[in-house]
Parts: sequence; structure tokens; C-alpha cells
Amino acid sequence: MADNSKRESAKWVEALDRLIEWGWVKALGYKGEIFELAGTGYNKADWLKDDMGIDTSKDPLDELKEFE
Repeated sequence: MADNSKRESAKWVEALDRLIEWGWVKALGYKGEIFELAGTGYNKADWLKDDMGIDTSKDPLDELKEFE
């Protein structure tokens, strides 16, 4: 997260909720604090990586800076 604001946190919660809704991620445990990438999520991640030319050997934050 870029900052610790409630707004920024809400964006990430909404994004996670969407990923769960679409079946890309599933919540584990009774508190829903642990998440696992589902098979569909792996397929989508691979597709996005290839399609966007993401270099996974780089630090994720360094890679994201190239898309700004």
C-alpha cells in the first residue's frame, strides 16, 4: 500500500473481494485472514505476466515503477 490511509486500505479490501468473487483467490481459515491463489488465479496471473511483459526476476516495486 502506498500509505496507511483508510481510503487506501478500502481500495485493497475491495480489490481482494473482487478477486474472491471472480474465483481467482480463496479465503482460508475461519477468520478469513489467509488467502490462496486459486487455479483460475494462476492462469490469469500467467496470462497477465506474458501479455504485459512483466519480468518476475525484478523486485516487484521496481517492476511496477515502469508502468507508472
